[in-house]
Amino acid sequence: MLTSLMQPTSLFHSHSLCLTAFLIFLLLSVHGSAQNESWLDSLLQSAQIDIERLASSEMMGRGYTQAGHLHAASYIHKRFREIGLEDINGSYYQKFGVVVDTFIRRPELTVDNLYLRFGKDFIINPGNANGVEENIELVWIGSGLRLGKRLDEHRGKNLRGRVAVIETEIPTSISSDSTFDKKQLVLQQRIAHAIVAGAKGVLLLSDRPTYGSFFEQWPKPVFEVRREVIPLSAKDVSFTVHRTENIEIETQNVVGLLPGTGETDSLLIVCGHYDHLGAIDDSLFFSGANDNASGIALMLGLAAQLKQSPLRYNVLFCAFSGEEIGLRGSRFFVENPPVDLNRVRFLINLDMAASGLDGIMALGGVDFSEEFRLLQSVHDSLEFPELRKRKNAPNSDHWFILKKGVRGFYIYPFTGEQPYHHVDDTIETLQWETFERMFKLIYGFVLRM
Repeated sequence: MLTSLMQPTSLFHSHSLCLTAFLIFLLLSVHGSAQNESWLDSLLQSAQIDIERLASSEMMGRGYTQAGHLHAASYIHKRFREIGLEDINGSYYQKFGVVVDTFIRRPELTVDNLYLRFGKDFIINPGNANGVEENIELVWIGSGLRLGKRLDEHRGKNLRGRVAVIETEIPTSISSDSTFDKKQLVLQQRIAHAIVAGAKGVLLLSDRPTYGSFFEQWPKPVFEVRREVIPLSAKDVSFTVHRTENIEIETQNVVGLLPGTGETDSLLIVCGHYDHLGAIDDSLFFSGANDNASGIALMLGLAAQLKQSPLRYNVLFCAFSGEEIGLRGSRFFVENPPVDLNRVRFLINLDMAASGLDGIMALGGVDFSEEFRLLQSVHDSLEFPELRKRKNAPNSDHWFILKKGVRGFYIYPFTGEQPYHHVDDTIETLQWETFERMFKLIYGFVLRM
């Protein structure tokens, strides 16, 4: 059962509210102050260094099969110690095992003798089947729908021994028709129809192929391909996919504690995942600058600033592994908590903190309305674009922790054209103005708690 320190009303004490409001005014509102600009410039410079390191070739996409996750964890551990965070129970690490699939070598895909680039022109997830085929006939089946007599895009087409080409987008006239069974419109269902019909593989046409957009382990290779690289006249395809499966890896969360100045034993958790999609080989890796080197850099910036001006209560900083393979690190954290979760007054999850210019979303804002009103008041004082709220959802590391009864937000910017799960998610594409807004909002929110 939650302690009284976790109740929303305990977050607001009149004397601390006045003091923290004054601090926010000094730190965030005096835009002309050289001291304020210097402080913020220093933070952004440090964040850029952190992101550059975490997104570098040394980290190999912070995946599991090239030890990138180990290099990233070591770097975060070093930064925790530099900042002055303390270990928990004698260690900064929470070690746990995961099982992953990976490619033995880079997958290859050729359409009408045009060699397509993995990561740029097409994606295939390592959960897919192995396969080597040459000059297999392509069969175009539109959106691949099988909706009975009213619409069957397989009708009159033989997929056996061929490769199906499926458009991921469904015409609005169909998707908006309430008389159709929505389950039959799902992409996974359309892929399954093609494989059951005997297809040797599937090409999915999309605007921007996304690594990890679906996790099913298909019995035939399923490629997601940029539609613009495949002409409508394309007739045949060749591909090579070699992967290994069920590789056991030991990975780790990195956890550090910043003690508070008061006698309270309550604590705030600030978290984010450091793992990403890894590398295919030595020359092709997913940098993950926004997802989620940016969130880790923001967390490190908050830790450094709060070390200079500690809060009354403790702050636990958690860099989770295993997020990209099913929230494994945060789930292990919940099942093996290094602290009493009943003491947690609030959680802030940071995942993709440097994309989107239109506003900021607080996932959990609908569930925890009083804390959202506090966040809204800080947001309004900073005159940022729109702040929105939505219900809790299982899309990042906050999920399992909030399911245990902890109150919290996953705060992230929305909209924008930032590449997602793509090799182009590099430091050159980050929105630094958004990153600065995120820091000011979250730091102000933490001070007001």
